[in-house]
Amino acid sequence: EHGYLLDPHTAVGWLAIQALRAEHAGSPGIVLATAHPAKFPAAVEAAAGIEIELPPALAEPMSRPETVEAIPAEDDALRRFLLSIQDGEHHLRS
Repeated sequence: EHGYLLDPHTAVGWLAIQALRAEHAGSPGIVLATAHPAKFPAAVEAAAGIEIELPPALAEPMSRPETVEAIPAEDDALRRFLLSIQDGEHHLRS
């Protein structure tokens, strides 16, 4: 309809805003895209029936190993962790 292919997460947001707008006709709505469809090739291929080419800007980050860092489930711990990444003090482990 709009000539734009959504990623699966954004598609869920789009459906939600459409349902809300159906209940509240004339209300504005905003949906922010959360990813490129190429991040979810299998889901997009299954839903849209087309193969998505991975843009160069996504190819390099997606070739890196996934990293996981355990931190306590506390606001301050998350804040300290994010600030340590921003300041270059922390290096994520693979």
